[in-house]
Amino acid sequence: MGNVPARGPNQNRKALLARGIITPADLALWARKHGLLSVYIQWTPARGAYPGHWQVVRPGYKTDPKAPAWQRGNKTWICDSLKEKNEAETHARLWASARFDVDGWVRIEGLGGALFPELVGRELKAFIPDLWLVRKRQKHTYHKTLRH
Repeated sequence: MGNVPARGPNQNRKALLARGIITPADLALWARKHGLLSVYIQWTPARGAYPGHWQVVRPGYKTDPKAPAWQRGNKTWICDSLKEKNEAETHARLWASARFDVDGWVRIEGLGGALFPELVGRELKAFIPDLWLVRKRQKHTYHKTLRH
């Protein structure tokens, strides 16, 4: 019996790269080409004057047409603490689930912390059988940058 190499984010990353999937937006576009919902939820940490925030993103569409320019038309939940980050993720999941009729969300190891409809994850897993899908919440940390 030989050693079986452990699978993980790096192996997933290589398998995704082989299919041209580098970013969450790439996977959303892949999903659209396969007749699936092209939406995802992503976390962006605070940078300069911009606060940390969760966004519901659908490439090519505005999930919030009235959003300020810095939010790029995406429905956004702003947070300034770890507690707010967890609450904002919950609100983003609930809003996106209701808006797009999604039953469950998964993280795809190798694509950061973005959340995708579970159906997209299952379809991608059909192409990449060893793909890791994570349904539970990510352990959150919150790094606040100093603003001067």
